[in-house]
Amino acid sequence: MSTYNCYACSGNGWSSYTENSCYKITTTAATAPSTTLPVLNNSEPYYSEFGTRFYNSGFNSDGTGTYAHVSTTVPVWDSGTVVTQGPLNRSGIWASTGGSAYPYDTWLGFSVCLSGISETKTYYVGLAADNNFRFVLDGEEILNTIDGPYDDSTTAFKYWHVYPVTIGAGDHTLEVWGLNNGSEAAFGCEVYDADLTTLTGLTTVSSLEPYILFTSSGESIFTVVQDTNGNYLSSGYTCPSGYVYSTCLNSCVLYDYCEEPVCSDILCVSNTSFSSLDDIFNKGSFHNGRRFWSGTTNGYYIFYNTGSTQWCLSNTLDGPCLLSGKSPCVSNCPDLFGTYLSSGTCPTPTPTPTVNCSVLDFNSYFDCEPDESITPTPTPTPTKTPTQTPTSTNFCNLLHVDVVIDSYTPTPTSTPTPTPSSSAPVIRNCNYSGDVTFNTINTNIDCPISKRFSDCNDPNTFYTTTSVLTNLAGGPITEYMVFNALVDGVIKCISYIGITYETIGGNTIQLNSGPLGYSNVGGCSLCEPVPLPTPTPTMTQTYTPSQTPTNTPTMSQTPTQTQTPTQTQTPTPTQTPTQTQTPTPTQTQTPTPTQTPIPGECGLDGYTYDIQ
Repeated sequence: MSTYNCYACSGNGWSSYTENSCYKITTTAATAPSTTLPVLNNSEPYYSEFGTRFYNSGFNSDGTGTYAHVSTTVPVWDSGTVVTQGPLNRSGIWASTGGSAYPYDTWLGFSVCLSGISETKTYYVGLAADNNFRFVLDGEEILNTIDGPYDDSTTAFKYWHVYPVTIGAGDHTLEVWGLNNGSEAAFGCEVYDADLTTLTGLTTVSSLEPYILFTSSGESIFTVVQDTNGNYLSSGYTCPSGYVYSTCLNSCVLYDYCEEPVCSDILCVSNTSFSSLDDIFNKGSFHNGRRFWSGTTNGYYIFYNTGSTQWCLSNTLDGPCLLSGKSPCVSNCPDLFGTYLSSGTCPTPTPTPTVNCSVLDFNSYFDCEPDESITPTPTPTPTKTPTQTPTSTNFCNLLHVDVVIDSYTPTPTSTPTPTPSSSAPVIRNCNYSGDVTFNTINTNIDCPISKRFSDCNDPNTFYTTTSVLTNLAGGPITEYMVFNALVDGVIKCISYIGITYETIGGNTIQLNSGPLGYSNVGGCSLCEPVPLPTPTPTMTQTYTPSQTPTNTPTMSQTPTQTQTPTQTQTPTPTQTPTQTQTPTPTQTQTPTPTQTPIPGECGLDGYTYDIQ
């Protein structure tokens, strides 16, 4: 298993520890114990009587978790209620024996130098205690049953508990602690160098012994003792707060750790216009000191190139960069052009609509004589909707009125609209002869496509439908050619990267000079976005005309831009010069500010891609 090389750790003195962490140590002298406690082997028939639990990775620090396997094989993993059998009976120790095993409520422990670790990998650590246990590796507490479900529970000693722990190559300070709440007491530990299948398949202690790296049964004194608050007591070696006593160095050691930066496990490369590059990339191991990612389908790699100090996408590790990030760059995670690289799986692409401009198909109808046989459809006469007469309400039942009507004005009757009747068709003898001229489409029909350019100096992409594909040096324009161009009124260095059907226009582009090289081989560095010179208007001196109506000499020529005008000869008294027209200064166009994207960790320079 490869390990993290500490490239993102601050300062010096770091060493690889695990696959994704580094460590460094600070030492100070330890105070020797004033008295020592002996180590005695303790055993009970109920120790490990329920067998051994083998836990899965991701167990809890209080000792609980899910089990990969439970073994009741006697005598290697189960006592069978015999005091000479089972893992806790063969490794259990305390400072006294019997039904009152003192001390109570005190952590007894030992610090050992776990040496001989030649490979960083998963090892298995077996533990049990009557009543609580702690396990500390290089100053990092891995397990502590206090205040958990196993605290003062018979589960802590009636089962043997085996946990998978990753340990790096080299020497390590191992601390094992036990605490007794009263009555009998013992705690034990064994470290195994074997996989789960091998361990669970063993049936005898003799077959297990070759895989035991460490066992507590070989200890002679308790080298460290603490109270329940974690304070060192004088019956063992004492250290300042935060330090642990290490028998590897015979001193107190402070461990500092540096974790590998967290990068996405899955990366997506898309929209590069090259199907061979687009893929989902999964995190792999280490190469050139950093993680690499491999393509799911294309088998390509995203890796850090130490030679060019940039992230690359290539078909092989350390191969030529087909797509590369900024350089120089020391980003902890892949830093390619954000338009192409994103975290997570790639979204399902939307199908590109087919644009077919190769066929112009239409129907044309011509008729020089009207058809009189068509009978017009009569327009129906709208039917008048009668107005509903409201019903009156008599509010005065006792009031009667007699009315005499002398005359009335009748309501006029509407005249119905006559329904037109069909007429017989009119037949006209129209005979036509001669030539007919049709106007055809005689201009270009442009398909909805855009030419695409990338900015050499920032990650902008420009699109235009104007006819800019003219190689100023002659010949065709090809991909990656670099030009000095006027883009939306701003002088820029751009590289042609092909056409697209997805975006229509949007930018006005005029090529000024080029090609100056090719962007995939560093051609952008040959182009400088130098603005065009702005003409400086020169003011011509204005003479005051005389009122004498004499002959007028020829008007002096107005100087142009930056040329120094020739002084006009002074006219004679009999000739009055006519006022020379003052040229209007040409207004200098102010370029529109270009929006600056948020800079990445390594700046904005250096995005290129190339297809080998």
